[in-house]
Amino acid sequence: MRIRTDCVFCYVFRERGTWEVLQLLRAPGRFMEDTWAFVSGGVEPGETMHDAALRELREETQLTPTKFYHGDHVKTYYLPVSDELFHAPTFAAIVDVDAEVVLNDEHTDQRWVSIDAVPTLWTDDADALATIRRQILNDGPGKPHLRIDV
Repeated sequence: MRIRTDCVFCYVFRERGTWEVLQLLRAPGRFMEDTWAFVSGGVEPGETMHDAALRELREETQLTPTKFYHGDHVKTYYLPVSDELFHAPTFAAIVDVDAEVVLNDEHTDQRWVSIDAVPTLWTDDADALATIRRQILNDGPGKPHLRIDV
């Protein structure tokens, strides 16, 4: 078994009276094809994890956040096919309500879903979203310390 720390997740939010989170439909032939997912990807050599999350956000959606935060949660998951255990930090990107999502070839569709009703494939996504909601979206005590200047 190999332990990897070269992956990041970025949850994208906008506020339209209530908080909404962006989900992306993985393209056929891609890892986790035909599932609704969140922005994610690898960390390149010499790149910080938060820079990787910002780059993946731009590559997958062409979005630029107005505010950016460490998500205060590290996802841990196992891939049996490669016998690898991943530890991936999470990030929260806040975008303008009218920001336009432009998808790359990794995804075929996008949707904004209320934070109150977002379906998640993995329990760890639900846990990460709950932490982000508590600490960042609801102005928790850790919020000022989680902010990353972009």
